[in-house]
Amino acid sequence: MAAPTPAIAPTNNPPKWNLTYGTNVYSFYDLNSTAPKFAIQIIDTSGNVKADLRQTTNQAGYGHFDIQHILKNYVDINPAIEGTANLTTSGNEVFRYKIKYGYENSTGGTTNQGTLPSTASTIDYVVLNGRKPFNVLNWNSNPYQVKAQSFLNCPVIVQKSLALTDWTYDMVDGDSLTGGKPLYISSGINVYQMKMRRGDYYTLSFMNEVLSGATANLSTNKKIAGFRITLMNGNTTLYDNITPNVLAQGGGPGTSVSDSSNISSPFDVISVGCGANNSLLTLYPTTTRVFVSGYLFANSATPCSVIFGSFTTSPCTDTYMIDIVDDECNDFEPVQVSWLNSFGFRDYFYFQKRVDKSININRLTYQKTLGNWNGAVYGIPSYDRGEKVYREDLDEVYSINTRYLTDNEAQFLKNLFISPDVKVRLNGDTNWYGVVLTDTSWVERTFRKDKLFQYTLNFRFSNKLNIQNG
Repeated sequence: MAAPTPAIAPTNNPPKWNLTYGTNVYSFYDLNSTAPKFAIQIIDTSGNVKADLRQTTNQAGYGHFDIQHILKNYVDINPAIEGTANLTTSGNEVFRYKIKYGYENSTGGTTNQGTLPSTASTIDYVVLNGRKPFNVLNWNSNPYQVKAQSFLNCPVIVQKSLALTDWTYDMVDGDSLTGGKPLYISSGINVYQMKMRRGDYYTLSFMNEVLSGATANLSTNKKIAGFRITLMNGNTTLYDNITPNVLAQGGGPGTSVSDSSNISSPFDVISVGCGANNSLLTLYPTTTRVFVSGYLFANSATPCSVIFGSFTTSPCTDTYMIDIVDDECNDFEPVQVSWLNSFGFRDYFYFQKRVDKSININRLTYQKTLGNWNGAVYGIPSYDRGEKVYREDLDEVYSINTRYLTDNEAQFLKNLFISPDVKVRLNGDTNWYGVVLTDTSWVERTFRKDKLFQYTLNFRFSNKLNIQNG
């Protein structure tokens, strides 16, 4: 009698959304107990096999695959995200894939017995270029996704989403926000308070997909339809409008805010330019506050209440308020820093106190023979070199300092010190430069322990200075 054919069944798989840097485990079991060698293939959205893996059964008869080290090869950093003027997508930072699973057959090939998610599904697994704690198997994407449902063909927001930033501090209810604010900032609207200089570049990134609520699915609102930007000078509104999340603005998918396409790459995350590179701050140079939030599409042909012609009256994301801080006359030339945050996108901070610059020089020399041995008369000119420099390595090194910090700012900057990708923009420069941090530790400081305290950031530019041969 022939041995039974393996019948491979998945027993554990991550959620649709996960972070790359951390455990991404898929588990399988053979229902026929033949103890096969389990096989999986990672398939991209074009159907290409990115990896083919094998795993023998463990003592309990299961096979576990942690594919995080493979996924790391397919997520990257957007090198120009700081320059976002309106919107930009996430083709670099996000990877979509499916898993084919089965067993290794007698010829060493793979016999596939299923696909996760199913081949008939438009759903993929999606990983962001982010990190999670070592003991977290499944990243909870829920706080970062909008959830809405339909009522009389109008969207009803069930849950607002957070931006993909490590700034989770200084949140107040709209009613409690002091200082100038637009009329729509009212009770029930969470406002996160941030700071930037007038000349700083700044972006906020939001997961684009809208989840349908339990009672009635949405037919059109598959994405955030637009991002409202309000500029204030004190209590005066200088500008208030919604940038549509469409291809023409750098976002998407689709050419209209009512586009009903399912979210696909590269539209998983949309980043909003809300700093100096957004021309609005140039057009309104007296701006003292910037408000940013996302909105859904609402069809004005139905009984839906709308603003700006085709958007819901309430935001679908939490609101981020950025106070514009002017330079102090006794400060040093400020340096803005951008770094890869825990979600794979960018966070920012400006260092405005003491700046120290230096150049580390490493010279390689050789001893040159003196004199002219081929001439009629031997002599040694006074300018003839003995020891000659044939190579110099020059590192441009900076040490920059913060203002006095709050406890929240100190915790936020921990993510800068541990980030593997850091850039700086020097005062008055429009270019960002890659740097390598030379600090090897971060020490927690608090007002309780240290009273008034600052942080110092030490770094060298990632590209050496060019120098001539001697």
